[in-house]
Amino acid sequence: MLISFATYAKDKIVHLDSMMNEVQQSKALYYRIYHPTDSNMYDVKEFYEGTTIRHFFAKYTTDAPPYNIEHFADSMVFVYAKSGFMLETRNYSNGKRHGRQIEFYLHSYNIKSFKAYKEGVHTGYDTSFYKIGTPIIEYINEYKNDSLISSKHYEVKDSIRANYKKKDSSVVKPPKFKRNLKRYLRWKTNYPRKLRAKSIQGEVLLGFVINIDGTIGDISVLKAAEEGFVREAIRVIKKMPRWIPAEKNNKPIKFFYTIPFIFIFVN
Repeated sequence: MLISFATYAKDKIVHLDSMMNEVQQSKALYYRIYHPTDSNMYDVKEFYEGTTIRHFFAKYTTDAPPYNIEHFADSMVFVYAKSGFMLETRNYSNGKRHGRQIEFYLHSYNIKSFKAYKEGVHTGYDTSFYKIGTPIIEYINEYKNDSLISSKHYEVKDSIRANYKKKDSSVVKPPKFKRNLKRYLRWKTNYPRKLRAKSIQGEVLLGFVINIDGTIGDISVLKAAEEGFVREAIRVIKKMPRWIPAEKNNKPIKFFYTIPFIFIFVN
């Protein structure tokens, strides 16, 4: 899909930080261009630094903060990676996800999944595609009120679908953090002073095992940045309270989990 980068006299440009607050251009990570339409709404293009598109919103109802999904009318949203490849298409109705949502694999236009929503609630049949060697494994999951209630797996090869033979197709109930995880991480994570003083930014991806008793173990660094960022991320993970462990067939099991830590500094 081609999206024009041109601006017009009536367009409004807003500069945003990582929390989507309006800031001065020198402190911004993203910027939006609001283009008014004939229906008293806006078509909105949101960009990374430079001219790489990040989001494209059709039928947005305001150009004033707060900048959130409550201002989507009956519209479609396109989400892009920095490479320019499309990541998602989302449909909204009255500020809530509604209808079919499509997710793509990174750096390609191969479809990863279709998801079904009704008035903001994950409800209906999803289809996900996973490539394992030559065959493609197709998952058809049924959701009701945000809960998974059934799952079927198929192997697709040369456009022929067959039941996917798997030793154990039991649905795993993922682990659950007892608090709001994002809020907890923001509260507990400190920006290393030396790196902050130098305005150094970075990203760390940690993997770890949530044991059957909910404790954390086997922490591994999957993506590293400055050593100070890595030490801080590991410190936060080690001090986490117990999780509610994952379950399979109503029994607790070990579960490998990943959490990214993104350190962004704005002067």
